[in-house]
Amino acid sequence: MDFLLSLYISCITPEKYWEEYPIGLFTSAQEVDMVIKRLTSDGGKFSKSHCKIRIERIKVVGKSKNIECVYRFYGQNIDSSAVGDIIESPCFVEKSVAVKELMKAKIETPRQKWNLETYIIGKSNW
Repeated sequence: MDFLLSLYISCITPEKYWEEYPIGLFTSAQEVDMVIKRLTSDGGKFSKSHCKIRIERIKVVGKSKNIECVYRFYGQNIDSSAVGDIIESPCFVEKSVAVKELMKAKIETPRQKWNLETYIIGKSNW
């Protein structure tokens, strides 16, 4: 596996602005389709809202055969909404590699806030 599919659903809130929800990382378009159908069907979390679907391909770094989770880091400046002000890493198979790359990114591209996330592949956040 060279990449994972990251699924996001954006919905309009009662205050009339769009909010994007990260749903999860998946290995195939079939998995993504099943999750979308479940979440947008009658009674699903996003069934009554006007929603948009976004699917992004995320590169996987490391030997990715039979893995259950990956690691990804983010950096952002809290007070800025400038395009390109958020750093998103690829997915790393090994946590030690993700931490090493995070430390390098902190030095090369300072940000106010950094976080390292663990994702279970195929698990929906909703």
